[in-house]
Amino acid sequence: MPGDIHFAVGDTFTLTGIKMPKAYVDKAAEELRVAAQKWLDGKCENQMRLAVTCDEVLFAQEGRRVVCGEMLYVTDRLLAGSRKIRVTSVKKYIENDGETPYRYELVLSDFLDGNRFMQDVRDLKDESKRLKARQNELERYARRQWRDVKETQEEIKKDFSDKFKESINPVTVETMQLIVGHEQLQFVFVNSRTQPQTVVSLYPQIAGGKVRLSAAGLYLKHMTMGIKTLSSARDAKAYRYWAMPNYTSPMLDKDKVYRLYARVPASGEAGTFVVSETKRELSSEAGYYHLLMGYIGREVDGNRSWGRTYGFTEVLPGQITTELIQDPNARLVIDLVNGRITGPVHITAGSAGYNNLSDKPDLSGFQTKADFQIEADKIHGEVGQVNTKLGGTQQQLESLQTWSQGQVNSILNRQNTADDKIYRLQTAGFITTAQGNALYASAELASGVKISSLITQSPEAINMIAKNININAITTFGDFKEDNAQKLAAVNRRVGNAESAISQQNQAINEAKNGTVDLNRVRYGNRTIIDRGKIITSLIDTDNLVVRNVAQVGGFTINGGRLVGSYLDLSPNGLIELRTPNGMTANISGAGINANKSGGRIATLNVDTGISYVTNSETFSVSIDHIDGDPDWHSYIQLKAKGLPHKNHISAMWGGHEFHNVVIDTRTGLMGWE
Repeated sequence: MPGDIHFAVGDTFTLTGIKMPKAYVDKAAEELRVAAQKWLDGKCENQMRLAVTCDEVLFAQEGRRVVCGEMLYVTDRLLAGSRKIRVTSVKKYIENDGETPYRYELVLSDFLDGNRFMQDVRDLKDESKRLKARQNELERYARRQWRDVKETQEEIKKDFSDKFKESINPVTVETMQLIVGHEQLQFVFVNSRTQPQTVVSLYPQIAGGKVRLSAAGLYLKHMTMGIKTLSSARDAKAYRYWAMPNYTSPMLDKDKVYRLYARVPASGEAGTFVVSETKRELSSEAGYYHLLMGYIGREVDGNRSWGRTYGFTEVLPGQITTELIQDPNARLVIDLVNGRITGPVHITAGSAGYNNLSDKPDLSGFQTKADFQIEADKIHGEVGQVNTKLGGTQQQLESLQTWSQGQVNSILNRQNTADDKIYRLQTAGFITTAQGNALYASAELASGVKISSLITQSPEAINMIAKNININAITTFGDFKEDNAQKLAAVNRRVGNAESAISQQNQAINEAKNGTVDLNRVRYGNRTIIDRGKIITSLIDTDNLVVRNVAQVGGFTINGGRLVGSYLDLSPNGLIELRTPNGMTANISGAGINANKSGGRIATLNVDTGISYVTNSETFSVSIDHIDGDPDWHSYIQLKAKGLPHKNHISAMWGGHEFHNVVIDTRTGLMGWE
C-alpha cells in the first residue's frame, strides 16, 4: 500500500465512491416505476368520453346553445358524483326535412383524438350528396317535356270533352282574359279547418313504381262546392273540409297513364286517395266525390311526369294569377303560395332593384379566392410558430423533469442500504465479463445471518466492502515513524473512527426509512451538485416534474401560472397570445384565432362568428348564423365583402380585362362565373 498505512488483523474499512452495477440500478428504477404507476392508478380519475343527445324540447324552450371547448357539469352514476367535462364535438342539425334545429349531439371527453375538422368536412360532403339525391327525386316528377304536355292534352280531351267545347289551334289568340281550370276542381290543402289557415303545397312522390303522398294532418278544402254567392268576408266554416291521410299506391304499369283522385265522402269528413287508369266522374260512385288532382305520365328513362289539374290560372292584361311557375326541366321553380324560389337565379349587371330589398344579405365583404388563401396561409404560419415554440418549451421541461427524477432515484438508492440492498449479491461467487475486475462473495451463518462482500481492483487502489475483514497471514506494512505501540494506536484510532462513521451512517439510514434525510450538499460526478435546495446541472431527465415557482426557463418566465416570453404568453386557462417585434399580435383559444396588426387590420377565425378580415374601411367575413331582423329562425351562410373596387378602377389597370357575372349553384353550393 502506498504511504505509511499498514493493515493489521481486525482492521475495518469504510469504502466510498461505490458505483452500483447497471443491472441493479435498472432493476431498482423499474421497481420504482411500477410502484409509482400503481400509486397513480389508485389516485387519478379515469379518463371518460360521453356521447350524448340533448333534449331538443328543453333547448328550444330555453334557447340554449353549446359550443366546442365549453365545460359542462355532468351528473351520472358512473362518475360517483358530479364534475365538469369539456365538450370536444358539437353536431347541430339545421333545417333538414322538418328536424328541429335545437337538436344537438355532443361528445364530452377528458382527452382529444382524431381530426374532427376533417370528419366534419366529410360529413358535409356526404350531406351534399344526400341533398343532391333528394333534389333529383323531386325533379323526376316535376320535369315536364313537350312529350308530357301532349300526353296530358290527350287525356284531358277524354276526361273533359263533356265540360268544354272542342280544342282550338289558332296561330294567335287575342283576348282579354284566359282562365285555365274547372269549377269542380277548385280545392286546396290546408293545415286547419279553422282560421288561421295555411295553404300547403302537396306534390306526389313517384319512385320505385309507386305513388306516395304525405298528407297526414292536412285537410282538403273545396272552394266552390256549396258556395252559391260571392262574398268579401266568408267564414272558414262555410267551406267543405275532408281530413286526408298518407297514401301509397299499388305498383304502376310503366306503359300506362294514371289519374290521381281525391276520394271524399259526400256526407263524411275523412277522405282518401286513389289511382285509376280510367276516367271517374265526380259522382260516379254513390256517396262519394272523385276530385281529379292530376295525371301521372308513362315512365320514360325511369321517370314519370306529373301534370296537375286542380286549382286555376288566370291571365289578364299585365297580370297572371297562379300558384307555381317552373321551367321544363324543373331546375328553377317559383312557388308563389309559399313564397319560395328553388333553383339557380342569376342577377345580372344593372339590376338596381336588389338595393331595394329590405332583408337582403350584406354582400359588401367579398374577397378573391387568392386573397382568402393568403389569409389562411398567414393563420397556418402563426399556428405553426406556436406549435414550434410550445414544442421546444415542452422538451426543455421534460428534460428537467427526467434529470430531477434521476437524481432523486440515485439518492434514494444510496439511502436504502438498510434494506440490505447495498450488499445484495448479483452473482454467486464468480467473476463475470460484465463485472470486470469486481469479485462478489456471499455466505450464510448457522444463525441465519448473511455475510456479503465486494472487492474491486484498479491500478490506483483495491477497494473492499464487508461486514468483517479477517486477515490470517503474515502481513507486511510500510514503514511507520511511530513505534509498534504508536502503530497499534494509530490503527485502533482508524478502526474507531471507521466504526463511528459506520454507526452514524447506519443511524442516518435507519432514520431515513420513515423520515427525512438532511443533506447540506450532495455531489454526483463532476457535473451535478445539490446544494441546500439548489440543483446545479446541465440536464434534468425525468418522467414527472412538478414546479410551483419557477423564475425562468430558457427565455421564458413563469408568473402566476402563466408562461411568459418576449413574444409569447401562455395562460393556464387555455389562452395563447403571440407577438412580433413589429407590433402584430395573435390570440389563440378553444373558440378560435384572432390576429391583429397595427393600423386596424384584424383577422378572426371563430367557431361562433366564422371567419373575418377587417381593416379600418374594408370587411370580409364568412359565417353561418341567423340573419338579424329576419323573422325566419333558420341559420344561413352569410358572405360579406365591403370595400370592393368599382369596375372602372379595374378597367383603369394596365392590360386587357374581361368581366363576367358571378353565379352560384344551389345544389352544390359552388360559385363560379359565366
